[in-house]
Amino acid sequence: LNYSMKSDIYSMGLVFWEICNRKIAYYGVPDFQCKVTILEGKRPPLSGHCLDHIIKKCYSKHPKNRPTAQQTYSLLRSLSSSLSPSLFSHLPSPCSPTLSRKRKTDKRGVSELKGKRVMLPSQLEKERVKCLVGCEDGVWGG
Repeated sequence: LNYSMKSDIYSMGLVFWEICNRKIAYYGVPDFQCKVTILEGKRPPLSGHCLDHIIKKCYSKHPKNRPTAQQTYSLLRSLSSSLSPSLFSHLPSPCSPTLSRKRKTDKRGVSELKGKRVMLPSQLEKERVKCLVGCEDGVWGG
């Protein structure tokens, strides 16, 4: 198999699918069978998420039909601008300066968190967002 930027776009499509569906693509399928399934063009089923049309383009069977990274970015920007801001009003902005300040002052290491449960604030548990949104610094999902 030849790997290229189009291979990365395929992988990104699968990551988007996994985020939207909260499942691991091809979970439980043995490695050999997984490769055969992918080469045959079989893909995880789309499920009505707002990213489905982008996912379908990204994991197209034929690499030449997959969008470029720039085209994918443009599709995501277009999608994010069409979403109602009220969907995300209860979530902190991923681009907010308070988040980056918090990271700088937080002295705990990852090793301290291993094996511990992390609870989300109750306001974040009210509603799950089934899509990604773009911001100036990148793409963020919930």
